[in-house]
Amino acid sequence: MNRMKIDTSTDDAGALRIQIPGRPNRYHVRVTVEWEDASGEASSDWPPGWIETTAGTITDPTFVRQPQGDYETRKPLE
Repeated sequence: MNRMKIDTSTDDAGALRIQIPGRPNRYHVRVTVEWEDASGEASSDWPPGWIETTAGTITDPTFVRQPQGDYETRKPLE
């Protein structure tokens, strides 16, 4: 497996294009995306506005949370 690290930025639409160096060919690739927050530190949070754009997007009226059941009752530890 060949490995290459690229530090780059997205365009205004958030799109990113990666061109593999060398002769044109088809490659199977694995992409891991890490973004930085405004302070330049790596962030483990969702991108700004992501929750707001996805919350409530399921419009199927038959989509419901199923009953969760009961907790298991165990003997107390001695």
